[in-house]
Amino acid sequence: MLTLQIRRWGNSSGIRIPSSVIQQLGWKDGDDLQAEVVERKLIISKYSSSLSVNPDDFATLSEAGVDVQAIVNDFIAHEALKLR
Repeated sequence: MLTLQIRRWGNSSGIRIPSSVIQQLGWKDGDDLQAEVVERKLIISKYSSSLSVNPDDFATLSEAGVDVQAIVNDFIAHEALKLR
């Protein structure tokens, strides 16, 4: 396990990730990452705009009157705007 230290970085704080870890993850400079806090733990992963829907969930949502296709289309349009 690595021990990292939080450091001041302008008006923010940051951590440095050793190059060996970056290499193991297959990340490179300029990659977009996403972060979330789950049960007081920070989870960082390479950004992915992929979306998958479990067929059972799709059926349940559709039966409940949710327009899943419209949600997916909105998501794709939103992601496309980010790429501009």
